[in-house]
Amino acid sequence: MKNYLWELSINPNLNLVKKLLFLTLLSFSAFCQEKYIVKFVEEPIQLDGQLNEERWRMAESLPEFWQNFPTDSLMATYQTKVYLTYDNENVYVGAVMFSKGNDYIVPTLRRDFRAGGNDNISFVFDTFRDNTNAFLFGTNPLGVQREALLFNGASASGFFNGFWDNKWDCASYIGEGFWSCEATIPLATLRFKNDSKEWNFKAYRFDTQANENSVLVRVPQNQIIMSLGFEMPIVFENPLKSPGKNVSIIPYVTGSSFRDFESGNPTKSVFWNLNILH
Repeated sequence: MKNYLWELSINPNLNLVKKLLFLTLLSFSAFCQEKYIVKFVEEPIQLDGQLNEERWRMAESLPEFWQNFPTDSLMATYQTKVYLTYDNENVYVGAVMFSKGNDYIVPTLRRDFRAGGNDNISFVFDTFRDNTNAFLFGTNPLGVQREALLFNGASASGFFNGFWDNKWDCASYIGEGFWSCEATIPLATLRFKNDSKEWNFKAYRFDTQANENSVLVRVPQNQIIMSLGFEMPIVFENPLKSPGKNVSIIPYVTGSSFRDFESGNPTKSVFWNLNILH
């Protein structure tokens, strides 16, 4: 059935009956897709980009990556291993990106860098499983962070809000023929239904040395690589408790002064205000 679905998804000359059949089969296929179990682990983590903690040994890796470029029908030449765990406070992502060598391209150390033209990986959490909105977190071999909100199914590059910034942390490590990363994402940074157990997840990678883009869930080339129409279900061992609203309080001080030079009066008035920004 997977081969049949794939043939339909990349064929632009479908009649209406075939399109309806494709959508029906696609929904059935997504419902029956094997689910990844995210294990609850309270083992502490040292955020150094090296996956040598017990939590990573307890977790299974997600499926192997598929190419998206230069072709969309083969497995990735250099594979990526992604692991997910969680505890009461955070979701943890660990990944190992195998590569041809260590000549990685990192053109900027600026946060919220763009993914194209450099080495990086992105992790996408569709917490409401609506294939419409999601949270994206990404990093590169030097541990530079980027995050964004995806909306409208991320079906076009304009449905990417890079102005969203929030609290999370990550670190990367460069080894011989690979680079790896660890990310700690507070549950308070995300939004999800209380007591939910199942989300959708996807990941995609840019590998400049192999001139290859790869994805966790196979995406046809006539679709944008970050599209939320191509995700896999992940199931948490225990229901997640929503942490509530995420509020930041930032105190700041403003001041002003006044002096009347025409009257010759040397006195000066100074006004200070303490403000709280929510």
